[in-house]
Amino acid sequence: MELKEVLRMYEKHLFCSISLEPLHRGFLLWESLKLTADQTLHHSDFCRHAKLRDNNRICAANKQRSLEIARYGHSFYGRCPNGVWEYVRPVHHDRAIVAILYIGGGATNREQLCAIRKTADFIEEFIRLELTFFMRSGIGEDKRKDEAFYLECCRDFLESHALNDVTLSDLAELIGITPNYLSSLLKRKNDMSFRQLLTKKRLQQATVFLKLHKTMPVTEVASRCGFCDPNYFSTVFRKHFGQSPREYRKNISANSKIQ
Repeated sequence: MELKEVLRMYEKHLFCSISLEPLHRGFLLWESLKLTADQTLHHSDFCRHAKLRDNNRICAANKQRSLEIARYGHSFYGRCPNGVWEYVRPVHHDRAIVAILYIGGGATNREQLCAIRKTADFIEEFIRLELTFFMRSGIGEDKRKDEAFYLECCRDFLESHALNDVTLSDLAELIGITPNYLSSLLKRKNDMSFRQLLTKKRLQQATVFLKLHKTMPVTEVASRCGFCDPNYFSTVFRKHFGQSPREYRKNISANSKIQ
């Protein structure tokens, strides 16, 4: 079983939202620990709509505060500024915090909180075991790999983190190389910077939302795909595809009717 499947299973069981903030390179390099893009951020429908109201300012600031508290190593349970109750658990491995687990919107009584804590125990133990296997494999050793390895890491990182506010330095730190080396490698092999690759990935995800969710407002598509400013999203989308998001959606619908 993979971690992404474990999180989905417990979401259904607890009727809540579960996300994880990865802080260890194993989540990028070890197959069973890789997550989907939405699992690294708060992704319930309520949270998505709350982020739309103020371009994610309140939610982002609250998550940063929760990260700072969790880094002290203690679990806590509290209510976010938008009114959602959430259990936060720092995940430890070899005396270091390797991830921070968020289980939100679940507990209204002692029995439910107990179930959430037991779930967090299981998820933490699962991560510990997988990280132990990862460390024994030698994949995470701090030694220079070939260029193909780093390019694959970049593709995997963008696949699972494109919706987050991530930087080149975040990826470089995870895979153990300098930002300058990684930046040079990406430009040389892809003829694009990290930021350009990130934007391209987000735009690709946006086309999927526009095709499959035909009634979803463009502002919400922008937010779900990592763009805080819907106007910037429309500008970048038009520059890349030669048409606005609304025009793209309209043309897709027209072509599907013809077929």
